[in-house]
Amino acid sequence: MRLLTTLLLAIATAALGAWLYLDVAQPPTLPPTMLLPLEPGRVVELRIERGEERVVLVRDGALWKIREPRLARADQERITALLEKSLRSPILRELPSNGDERNPYGLTPPRARLHFRTDDGITHRLDLGRETPLGASAYAHTARTGTVLVSRDLPFAANRGFDDLRDRKALPPYDTPREIRLRRPGLPDTVLIRPAATWQIVEPFVADANLEVVAELLRRLERLSAEDFLDDATDADLDAYSLLPPPLVIELGYQQEEQDGLRIAIGGPNLRAATAQVWLRIDDQPTLLSVRKSDVIPLDLSPDALRDKRLLKADAGEIDALTIERAGAEPLLFLRSDDGGWKIAGERANTGTIRRYLDDALELRGEQTLSTAGGAEHFGLDTPTLRIVLQTAGGGSPPALRLHETEDSRFVAAAEGSGIIYSIGPHAFARLDKTRPDFD
Repeated sequence: MRLLTTLLLAIATAALGAWLYLDVAQPPTLPPTMLLPLEPGRVVELRIERGEERVVLVRDGALWKIREPRLARADQERITALLEKSLRSPILRELPSNGDERNPYGLTPPRARLHFRTDDGITHRLDLGRETPLGASAYAHTARTGTVLVSRDLPFAANRGFDDLRDRKALPPYDTPREIRLRRPGLPDTVLIRPAATWQIVEPFVADANLEVVAELLRRLERLSAEDFLDDATDADLDAYSLLPPPLVIELGYQQEEQDGLRIAIGGPNLRAATAQVWLRIDDQPTLLSVRKSDVIPLDLSPDALRDKRLLKADAGEIDALTIERAGAEPLLFLRSDDGGWKIAGERANTGTIRRYLDDALELRGEQTLSTAGGAEHFGLDTPTLRIVLQTAGGGSPPALRLHETEDSRFVAAAEGSGIIYSIGPHAFARLDKTRPDFD
């Protein structure tokens, strides 16, 4: 009895080894050839059938769009990868494919069936089966090749449904807008325009915009990605998700008539999500997108957050004289010499220190806007702790800079002649609060 059992186990082990050898381990018996030798650029329509699901994609110029089961933007990178894998996958080995012999390969019916229609009107079919026992490869079938063994990367890339292939980027591709408008219920609109290479705030006040902040706003909008979707949203859904009206709307406008603007409405929380997410609607589309709340919070910018809070605007290379007036001390006057260095009272000063000081003065930005209507005396700026004067040889010198440390150890700054007063940080103040020995 033991001998018979041992013999049966040996036979089973040998059979399994032969199966794995033939199915997986054996190297290709034919030179590698392409599964479907088609150029991806010639495919104009792709139809994917997976059980009861059917997805149809069409190419419109250089972009792919989903036509069925509903109109939607397609994930261009994923479609490109799908076509590359499907059309360029090498055949590892040919296998029998007549009648019921396809059943063990998961090809009757197939796990997925792909139809590729090319620009000449011809449709090519690809059937995807199951993976081999060790999972190193998978089975596929085409009319040209019959049943073959291919890399497991093919079904991973090609066996995709509607949710896999729809574009999760919240916004469609768009050019840099000429206008940005932020709307909030009960508050004045914030409007920025781009007349040339710079951005300006024109509502609710007129001021230069912080180019870095605006650029980051546009980058964050471009990176918005949907975690979930709600298709065919009703008015009841819009009301339930705080989109009638939304607490924040961002509109991107263009001057060209051929390019429509974009309207991004940001609503309330997605309570069914496991993480903190909010609902978002693009234009008047029936599909709502659920995006991470942490990606949306930085978009809610106040007019003051968008303001360019630089106090001085000048080129450090054009400054020829620097005067530092400190309360209770003699003024320090630095002059640029002909060789590009700096001197004070005829003696050589540390040129590197002067250059860093000029950079710090010209890069000084306010933190919060304390006043836009002047009132320097209310902040101690009529008798400032520091007064910095920058002069250029050719005229057009920037206004003097006033900085003051208040009695409660706060720091404020303003450019002379400007009615805007800012708070600044202690480190920014300390970088400019220098005495004579600091420049040796």
